[in-house]
Amino acid sequence: MSSDFVHRFWQRPRLHGEVLASREVSFLELFYDLVFVVVVARAAHHLAQHPTWETTWQFALIMMLVWLAWLNGSLYYELHSKNDGRTRTLIFVEMGILALLAVYTADAVNGTPTGFALTYAAFLAFTSWHWVWIAKHDRPEYRANALSTVVALLVGVVLMFASAWVGETARLALWATYAVLLLVGASRSFWRPSQALQRSIVSSASLVERFGLFTIIVLGEVVAGMVNGLGALDHPGVRTIATGMCAMAVGFAIWWLYFDLAGRQLPHDSPRPIGAYMYLHLPIAVAIAGAGAAVVSLISHAQEDHTPPATSWLLSGAYSLFLLTMAVLLRTLERFRLAPVAHRPVMALLVVAAVISLVAGWIAPAPWLLALILVLASALPWFAAARRWAFLPSDDAEAPVAD
Repeated sequence: MSSDFVHRFWQRPRLHGEVLASREVSFLELFYDLVFVVVVARAAHHLAQHPTWETTWQFALIMMLVWLAWLNGSLYYELHSKNDGRTRTLIFVEMGILALLAVYTADAVNGTPTGFALTYAAFLAFTSWHWVWIAKHDRPEYRANALSTVVALLVGVVLMFASAWVGETARLALWATYAVLLLVGASRSFWRPSQALQRSIVSSASLVERFGLFTIIVLGEVVAGMVNGLGALDHPGVRTIATGMCAMAVGFAIWWLYFDLAGRQLPHDSPRPIGAYMYLHLPIAVAIAGAGAAVVSLISHAQEDHTPPATSWLLSGAYSLFLLTMAVLLRTLERFRLAPVAHRPVMALLVVAAVISLVAGWIAPAPWLLALILVLASALPWFAAARRWAFLPSDDAEAPVAD
C-alpha cells in the first residue's frame, strides 16, 4: 500500500478556523442520523406505553442525553470532518456504539440502566478521543476550547460510569447533572467566545440542514405512534381510525410550522444567535418525540368521550412546548433581524396557539377532538406568516416584508 494512498485515505481532520462555508451534508451523515431514528424510537417506547408525570420527565432526561450525543457528533463533523477513510471509520464505530445504546434505551430507567450507562460512557470516551487529537494539533488560540470539550466529555464518562452502580434516584441525578453541566459548559463557547473562536462559529446551510434533519427524525415518532397505536388493535373502528388520522395531522401541522417558518433559514451570523438556535432545538426535539409517544395512548382511548388526563396533558403540553420554542427560535433567525415587524405577530400567535393547546389539554375532550383542536390552533400563526411572506414551490421562502 503506497504512502500516497495512506495519506489520502487517513487525513488529519480540519482544525478550528478551517471553515467550509459551502459544505453540504454528506450521505454518511444521513446514514449516521438513521441510527438516531432507532435510538429516539426506543427512548419514546416506555412513555408511549405508560404516559404518567414520572415517565414524562424520565423520557425528557433520556431524550436530552440522546440529543447531546447527536449534537456532539454532528458538531464535530460539521467543524472538523473530511470525506476520507478516517472520518468514515470514526462515524461507523460511533454508529456501532449507538446501535448498542438503542438496545438499552427503551428500558434505560428501570430495566437496563447499567447497559445504557456503560454504553453511553463508551460513546463519550470514544468521541472524546476525536477532540483530544484536535486539542493536540490545533492552533494555540483554539486549543483551550478543544481541551474544555475533552474535559467535559471525560467528566461525562466518569458520571455515567458511576451511575451504573448506584440506585435509581442517584443514577437519574447523575445523568441530569451531566446533561446540565454539558449544556451550561458548552454554552460558554457561544455566550463568551474568544476572538479566535468567533471565526469558527459561523452560520452555514449545512448546520441548519443538520438540525432540520433531526427534526424530521423526531417527527417520524408521530407517524410511528399512529401506526403502533392502530396496529395494536385487532379491529379498529371508524372513530379509532379517525382519531389516528387527526393525530397524524398534528405531525403534519408541526412539519408545516417548523419548515415554513424556520426550515433552511440561517440564524444571525453571530455566536449568541447561533448558540441559541442550536440549543432551542433540544426542547423542540423533546416536544415532538413526546407528542409522538402520546399518540399511542390517544388512539388506545379513541372510543372514550374524554381523553385520560395524563395523555391529554402529555400531548397538549408537548405541542405547547413546541409552539413556544418556535416563537423564541424565530428571534434567532437572520430574516427576523432584517424584518422584525413582520415576525412579531407570528410569534404572538404562536404563544396564543400554545395557550389554546394547554386549555384543550385541561378540558380533555374526546381524543379525536383534542388532536383536531391542536391542528386548528396551529393554523393561526401559519396564516399570519403567509400574509407576510410567501412560501414558494421552490422551497426558497422570500424574506418577510413589514406591513
